[in-house]
Amino acid sequence: MALVLTLVSLGTMAWLVRAIRSFQHLPVLIDGDRLVLRAGRLRSVTVERARIAGLRATEWTHAETRAREVLNLALIAFPNVWIDLAEPLATGRRRRIVAVAHRLDDPAGFAAALSSQP
Repeated sequence: MALVLTLVSLGTMAWLVRAIRSFQHLPVLIDGDRLVLRAGRLRSVTVERARIAGLRATEWTHAETRAREVLNLALIAFPNVWIDLAEPLATGRRRRIVAVAHRLDDPAGFAAALSSQP
């Protein structure tokens, strides 16, 4: 029994280390006409830039980030970027999102890069 628990613990630790390292290797990407928002290997969504209705920096509440129609990629941190979508985006069989919340290292730089690219 101890061997099984040890193997499960080691496997869990390896998964956790891999998940943490994926945040560095899989960043948010602005690529031409699309925006790829990632939370490492855990979650990601691709949004066409034409579908972005607006970008907010501070005007939302904790309750809004918990809404089902908001994809919160900040995970356990409070988001510092809020991307409103012009129309709902399907992210799975039953879920349609109208906004994406994320925690970025440089939200001002992200806003500048998003507005400067075609």
